[in-house]
Amino acid sequence: MTQPRGGLLSPKSRVSLGLVGGLAGCIVMGFSFVALSALGIMQFAWLPAVGGLFGGSGFAAGAALYGLGEWVAMGMAWGLIFAFGFTTYSVTKGMSVAGLAFLVMAAAFALVSTPALNGTLLSLSLSGALLALAALAIGYACWGATLGYIGKRYAE
Repeated sequence: MTQPRGGLLSPKSRVSLGLVGGLAGCIVMGFSFVALSALGIMQFAWLPAVGGLFGGSGFAAGAALYGLGEWVAMGMAWGLIFAFGFTTYSVTKGMSVAGLAFLVMAAAFALVSTPALNGTLLSLSLSGALLALAALAIGYACWGATLGYIGKRYAE
């Protein structure tokens, strides 16, 4: 790893950090969604929901595969925003980027109808919408913490 100019990462290192951190965050977020589903907190299928959000149609497995690609691409894109948005990295900064990603995803689910949610977040009952948002918030918090931790360790 190259750290020119007083410890700042080179653009190539930042791209590596963003892509690897974003992918690792998606993996951790996926495990958190599996745990939340097992506990009964997450009551909708994440990958078909993302696939439906971005136009995946057809049977659930097709929407899930489309959603997986979109989800990983978004995770890596937000990872690049994190890598280029800061000069130093921490778990808190990773979680702040995750908070922005959560707000964007929550707004998308509130405005775009998906088969996994049987509509939008606004069409769900208040308790259903809050439960869905809580699950998303926990997942994105795990993603952001992972991204920030990798950034901190990578830049040392």
